[in-house]
Amino acid sequence: MPDIPCDDPIDELRQTRSTNWKWGAFVTFWAVSIMAGAHWLKVSAPERASPLLAALSASEPVHVVAHLILYGTLAAACTRLLRGRVLAILLTVAVGVAQEKIQLLAAGRGMSTPELFDLAVDALAATVAATICARAIPKQP
Repeated sequence: MPDIPCDDPIDELRQTRSTNWKWGAFVTFWAVSIMAGAHWLKVSAPERASPLLAALSASEPVHVVAHLILYGTLAAACTRLLRGRVLAILLTVAVGVAQEKIQLLAAGRGMSTPELFDLAVDALAATVAATICARAIPKQP
């Protein structure tokens, strides 16, 4: 929803707080959803029940695209919330680290090359999305 310019500073402050609250709620919801979804996928292993899910979960391109969408969306929302690219990227990568750690704890093993690859994809998605989003957000005086 675009910000509506107004002449009253009090109304502008209220509008900014309202917008920030909504973006903050979305970022929180999305980050928790990513981590909870990763845990659920690791613990419940739904690919055992469906050949289609098994094929999709075994496909590295599908895995990469999923990470790009999940973390690109999170980074764009963080950029909108924080109005800054660097913090948005750091927060997004921190969620990626937490998500990988949750999966590793569920699997009972340590960090290895596949998790580092996932984090690199997450960082790439965060950087690209935050850069695009930061350029689209109008600068405040």
